[in-house]
Amino acid sequence: MTDGYLPRERMTLALTVAAHAVTHVAEQAFPALALLVMADFFGTAEAYGKIGGANFFAALLFGGAALPAGWLVDRLGSRRALLIMLGGTGLSLFGLALAPDYGLFTVALAALGFFSGLYHPTGTTMISVGIRRHGRAMGAHGMGGNLGLAVTPALVAGLAGIWNWRVACAVLALLPLLLASVVVVGKIDVGRKVSPTDGPESADRRYLIRPLALLCLMGVFNGMTYRGLMTFLPAFFTTRVHLDWLPVGPYVTGGAMTTAVLLLGIGGQLLGGTLADRLPREKLYTGIFLLGAPALLSLRFLSDLPLVLMAALFAFLYFANQPVGNALVPRYAGPGIRGSVYGLFFFTGFGAGSIMSPLAGWVGQRFALENIFLLLSGTLGLAGLLGLGLAVGRAGREHLGTIAG
Repeated sequence: MTDGYLPRERMTLALTVAAHAVTHVAEQAFPALALLVMADFFGTAEAYGKIGGANFFAALLFGGAALPAGWLVDRLGSRRALLIMLGGTGLSLFGLALAPDYGLFTVALAALGFFSGLYHPTGTTMISVGIRRHGRAMGAHGMGGNLGLAVTPALVAGLAGIWNWRVACAVLALLPLLLASVVVVGKIDVGRKVSPTDGPESADRRYLIRPLALLCLMGVFNGMTYRGLMTFLPAFFTTRVHLDWLPVGPYVTGGAMTTAVLLLGIGGQLLGGTLADRLPREKLYTGIFLLGAPALLSLRFLSDLPLVLMAALFAFLYFANQPVGNALVPRYAGPGIRGSVYGLFFFTGFGAGSIMSPLAGWVGQRFALENIFLLLSGTLGLAGLLGLGLAVGRAGREHLGTIAG
């Protein structure tokens, strides 16, 4: 994946891939443990409203942190912003392990959301400024994130099965702290501007409002879909997937199947990043959402192995959107303002999308868990309809030609 890169570009890519994986391990820790945590605090695993309520604050701050993260990157630099993110994430995971009740657990989860949410503007700015081939690098970067998402359900299910959910959180806390130690001890400094396609100087603060506005609106509905899916997919698999040939209980089965499905998203990330360097990005981004909506809807009607297979197909398609969207931002924002623009982009996706946690939790509690997928397919379809403005409209024909990646 790094052939053709300069040594500094390789270092930038390796660090951002690792940090992206750690970010999504932290993000997915609670959804993967939610049924066990609720059973511990409330005596029942089916407290979907409580799951959604706790995750709402974490998801809101995960997205909200993107705004100060963009500011930090533009003023303090990517390396310092990354160290703040890694240190805070590790300490917050220890906070989850030590929380004595639901209230303090929710506070620690909110802190985890904030600190891990500092990552995306930091990492994507490092790549867009420090690596020449944006699309390809964003694809590799996205693969790291999907790997983190994918391994977490199986990893924490295994740790919780051997010990308990508190030990699982404590073990996960070591990952960001170890990575921060590598950055500090190794004196790693990455993300400096190397790309001649990114404009004459980092002081270039131009931006285009119309395509950025459409991109952010798409991010709202895409973020709602993502948040609902990541919050409730492990629980959905636990209740709907029964494979007699697996010699494990439903909780481990649900975690293992979630991991298997999200692993397919890694391939989607790679494909999306590759295609982003070869095809019109606006049309590609829109098409992924329009094709993904009916595939997501079908999950509501399936169970057992057919459910797993269709979910895997959806994950492969859906996660291709992330490197494409990230590679679109440099078309509309100069290097000098890109950290802040990435912050806004991720805020609209992760921050505004956070409302889906309590909303989907209410739907699952009131109307049954499978009906969440009716809601999620609708929000993904809306993102695709908005994307037509980029794919065929005037806004999609605008770009900063001297900095388009």
